[in-house]
Amino acid sequence: MAYDKNIFEKLNDVYRDTKARLTGDVFHDQIELNISKLKGIKEMTSFINKFSWIKREETIERFKFFLKSNLNVEQTAARFGINEDTIHSSIKYYSDKLKPIIEAPLTYLEESTDFESLEAAMKKFRRAVQLEVPNEYFLNGMTELFPEQKYVPNCTLDECRKELEVLGLFTHMYANLILKGGCNQIKLAHILSILNSDKGNDQDWGALKLFFDGEFSISDSGEPVSIQGQVERMFQWLDDQNPYNN
Repeated sequence: MAYDKNIFEKLNDVYRDTKARLTGDVFHDQIELNISKLKGIKEMTSFINKFSWIKREETIERFKFFLKSNLNVEQTAARFGINEDTIHSSIKYYSDKLKPIIEAPLTYLEESTDFESLEAAMKKFRRAVQLEVPNEYFLNGMTELFPEQKYVPNCTLDECRKELEVLGLFTHMYANLILKGGCNQIKLAHILSILNSDKGNDQDWGALKLFFDGEFSISDSGEPVSIQGQVERMFQWLDDQNPYNN
């Protein structure tokens, strides 16, 4: 019975074969395609290196070492003081878990002869990843507020513009864009220092705590208040704490 390579070995093989074709004269007319294939393979290995498919931190550390040791089972077992059978068993378990996501797209990538078929292979991979890790785009804790997902055949994406705009506010991408690109980092650090340390005065700390607890988020009439409005209400609260303010 032929040995069935695990998904990590298959990825290695396709990567090495594709890289070798970049230096082979016979494949000279396919250099751009093979460069794109390498990018596709690296997208797959980047997904693996996120380790979202493993729950236990201890197992993640073992796999990090295993992958960086060029898939050396003997070295991995010695490094963590466990027998090789345990490593083999773990590799098989997680390889079987990853195969539905990677194996078919990797085969299509390897066999693709043009950019169109290569892109189709990558789309297949990306959809498979999305099924496995459906909410990786969103900030931690957000998914608890989402409704259970349900496809509605008679609803078009164009009809969901408002909801899409709202979801976009809570993505890692948008948070990074706003926090890193749209804010003064010194002032951000100052706010966080007041909130999370004993620096600053008690009134400022109390105002920030009320703000982040949502105490200014609902108006007296029960209507939701915009973030800008909440900030104004917080500073009004601060003013009210000083008896010398009119």
